Amino acid sequence: TFKGFFFFFLFSFLMLLWLRFPVLPLLHLRPPLLGGVVLLVLGLATALQLRASVLGSEARFPEAFAAGDAGLALLRPLAAMPDATLNVQRGLGESLHLYGFNLLRSGQVEKSIEHFQEARQIFSKLGAPGLADLANAALYGSSAVWMGEAFETLGNVAQSRASYQEAYAVTTSVLDAMPGHSTAMSAKAIAVGALGRLEANDGRIGRAIELSAEHADIYRAM
Repeated sequence: TFKGFFFFFLFSFLMLLWLRFPVLPLLHLRPPLLGGVVLLVLGLATALQLRASVLGSEARFPEAFAAGDAGLALLRPLAAMPDATLNVQRGLGESLHLYGFNLLRSGQVEKSIEHFQEARQIFSKLGAPGLADLANAALYGSSAVWMGEAFETLGNVAQSRASYQEAYAVTTSVLDAMPGHSTAMSAKAIAVGALGRLEANDGRIGRAIELSAEHADIYRAM
């Protein structure tokens, strides 16, 4: 159809711009044109983020990092603009979070922490761990969970416990405000399971059993 052809042409044109030219010069366009460019670039960056997620789940990490690098290269100039939109800033945070997760899964633990910390700084700038934006708060909690795993992998139990506890507190608040929030439920389940494991390792069996029961309750509700 004409509509399908139009959008295919538009997407192809954007890909050509991205492959042949840096994004930064496009940011000097006049506001009406700039808004359209930002929207299209954000869409392309989101597609690259999804590709990186799929490739990471298949343990195809070099390809996942290539897609992630491309997405970050698109988003960073947009997020650096004085009037960067909420969607652009959150998109950069999500991309950094995902990149950190792929780094963690590929064994690059210390680098993963750097990406999680940068993501959390962005989420904090947008109001997390406050609950004005529940999606943002949930992402903040999710980054805290994976930072906890990273610290645990490095043997830093104190930092790991602190990260898991923060994730638990934030995701609990999100779920109190919006029961069933999928990102918050998933992150809280991981945090509760990890805290239970740490408690058991420290010999606090009673607390470990309580957390194990809570962990089971969350998964039953998912």
